[in-house]
Amino acid sequence: MKLWCAIAVLVTLLTGCTGERREETPDAPALSSEATDPSSETFALGNHINPDGTLQAESAGEEFRRGGELYVSVNVTGATAQQEIEVEWRDPRDRVIKREIQEVVRGKKHVAFSSGDTGKWASGEHRAVIVMNGRRVIEKPFVIL
Repeated sequence: MKLWCAIAVLVTLLTGCTGERREETPDAPALSSEATDPSSETFALGNHINPDGTLQAESAGEEFRRGGELYVSVNVTGATAQQEIEVEWRDPRDRVIKREIQEVVRGKKHVAFSSGDTGKWASGEHRAVIVMNGRRVIEKPFVIL
């Protein structure tokens, strides 16, 4: 009987300790665990994103150090139908560095896109080109220092 009690206690302890632990490092994506004031822009560019897909207002800008991750947050609150949104990250020579496409269903409020690691990107002027349903709607210029 004591053996079964010991096994039950051990199983309880082990199942309670199986949560995944994420260590923060300087290279880790800048996804905040706490929501801060979101940017009011429809198409916001910056380097910190809230869990709900909104960009942290204080992270918005046009100049960023190489090596981090950048985000474009698109406010789709007013969307009346399903949309396809594409973001192209373009380098100073107008070459596509990264392309991401997401289908947005009605009821979604924000959609976030990531540049990935910018550590190997060239310094200079870049652009995030936002295309909705096959139509280019805006370009967000920014500089990598």
